[in-house]
Amino acid sequence: MLPKTVHEVAVKDLDRLNHHLTEIKDTVATLKSQKKPDLTAIAALIVSVIALVATLVSDARNTDQQRVTQAYSNWRDYLSVAVSNPQLANGYDTICERPVAWYSDPNNKMARKLDKKADTLYTRYAWFVTYALTSAENVYTLESADKAWKNAVIEALKPHKTFIIAKEFDRTGYDSSFIHTLVDSLK
Repeated sequence: MLPKTVHEVAVKDLDRLNHHLTEIKDTVATLKSQKKPDLTAIAALIVSVIALVATLVSDARNTDQQRVTQAYSNWRDYLSVAVSNPQLANGYDTICERPVAWYSDPNNKMARKLDKKADTLYTRYAWFVTYALTSAENVYTLESADKAWKNAVIEALKPHKTFIIAKEFDRTGYDSSFIHTLVDSLK
């Protein structure tokens, strides 16, 4: 049966590591107790150390592969949401005749609440762009050296230029290299 959650996978990996460490500890204890080390015990120690190293290398590769899979899965999910919400995906320069940046400004929060329709649309749009940025950042982090991926991410975010480059938009939660590259590309 395949593990269902990341937690189950982590527990399984820790169990494997603990098993190998216990084998090594037991073999070392056996060797210490012998006056003349047994070649079988030495071979068992070597095999246990090799198994431990192989487990660590395998776990590192699996972690990297999971990260890559998750980033591309997030990007695919974002594209699916974009297709399902073409108005949001096409971006807004204004909402109800006000610049998008006006809605981002914390000083306008109370005034924004007075127009429920505009506030709802802005809130949906802000969450949509945040989702797009997070998905794009995940892919960018993995593929920043790949010009094609970099261009694809930037192209997908271009419709949201007004929102992203607004000085009122809080960018602190994003990787500075990603945001710097993105803002420079959108200007």
